[in-house]
Amino acid sequence: MLGNPHPLRQQGWGGCQFNDLPSQKFEVTPETITGAIINRVNVTSALWQQPGFLCDVIVLTGGGAKGKYYEDLPVDYVREKMMLSGNDYFLITLEYGQKKAVDPFNVQRIERTNKEQAEFSNFLHPIVRQYREGELVSTHHIIEDLAAEWLEEEHIQPLLEYCQMQINNPVVPLAMV
Repeated sequence: MLGNPHPLRQQGWGGCQFNDLPSQKFEVTPETITGAIINRVNVTSALWQQPGFLCDVIVLTGGGAKGKYYEDLPVDYVREKMMLSGNDYFLITLEYGQKKAVDPFNVQRIERTNKEQAEFSNFLHPIVRQYREGELVSTHHIIEDLAAEWLEEEHIQPLLEYCQMQINNPVVPLAMV
């Protein structure tokens, strides 16, 4: 085995505090969050191989001025353990769309420049969900890409606009709207 095992594998969910997990600290701006998300979704193998089960998490602390980026965590662990702290979280997953094709060789795809329809993507694509105090407050889908490379303007610009809106504006949990 190469390197040290992940703390979750060593200690299990019950024994591992999320503050003990490896993370990268950064100053929070819409640009740094957008860059971190785009960089990760284009290089991760874990989120690709475990779509919707594993996630990356950005935790905003210090009133939203500082952030920590955690990689390759089980979604259930994040919801059960991390979201109890009352911080804002961005949960990043790769997931397939909800619509199942009758004929897998004749699937209608969303036009790659139709970023307003990204939530209807059928194929594997990044989804960013923001939680505040454990409640879902917003969701952003990055439009699917046939080559699974989210490096184009139609992937980056809508994510940057989403991050600007979510970081610079207080939001109300969706359940309260």
